[in-house]
Amino acid sequence: MKKRCNVCGIDCVNDTLCSECNNNEIKRTTPIKSLFYIFDGLSILLKNKSLIKLSLFPILISTFVLILIYIFIISLFVNGLSEFIPDRENLGFFYSLIKPLLGAFGIVLISFVSLFLFLPLSSIICIPFNDIISEKTEMILLNKTNKDTNSANLFFSIQEGIKLLIFKVIILIILFPLNFIPVVGNIIYLIILSMTISLDFLDLIMTRKKYSLADKISFIKINYVSYLFFSLQFLIFFWIPILQILLIPCSAISATKFFIESEKNKL
Repeated sequence: MKKRCNVCGIDCVNDTLCSECNNNEIKRTTPIKSLFYIFDGLSILLKNKSLIKLSLFPILISTFVLILIYIFIISLFVNGLSEFIPDRENLGFFYSLIKPLLGAFGIVLISFVSLFLFLPLSSIICIPFNDIISEKTEMILLNKTNKDTNSANLFFSIQEGIKLLIFKVIILIILFPLNFIPVVGNIIYLIILSMTISLDFLDLIMTRKKYSLADKISFIKINYVSYLFFSLQFLIFFWIPILQILLIPCSAISATKFFIESEKNKL
């Protein structure tokens, strides 16, 4: 993959300095640091009123989607429990023994299915808002103006968006049988799912930099350890209630910062 300047987006000839904008002031990222970019995103969000305003719609949409998912899964679990144990009242002492286990299983099931549904749905629905948030974040981090920002044309964006969608669907379908391996397989598949979701957020700035699907895959290969740690934050911090509704805008911000600092590693 060609080396691109993370400020102006042109191909870099010099390995240490962009000949167009003299960019060499961006900090490098590290794998361990990548695990906590979500807090960087939260910090940047809270310090910028413009980002807070832009994040209101994603937060409201995320909250609405999360509530709907919880209602759907809980009703599904209760109905399934009624069919599995139709005469709970007649079981008496036995049911009182297994009730805590069923409750614990229900919490785990609801949490995992919520994670499985919430992040993909919310990230897709909020793409228009996240793109604006990502562009604004880039301007803040790099002290750029609207005149300095570059963006891909609509045809390129649609074309590469379709390619990325097909790529992710193929990966998720091929690896879906992992879910038939109890616990371990489910966790591995959730990690893979979170990696595809993190790619959605990274794609916001990658598309603006005119990255093709091949470029995006190359970026992942070059930064695979940091990318894995960056993706794991979705699995870890999803369980924190307040972060759940802030996760979508914070992820758009943190992905932009992660991309900019990861690109510095190549220069």
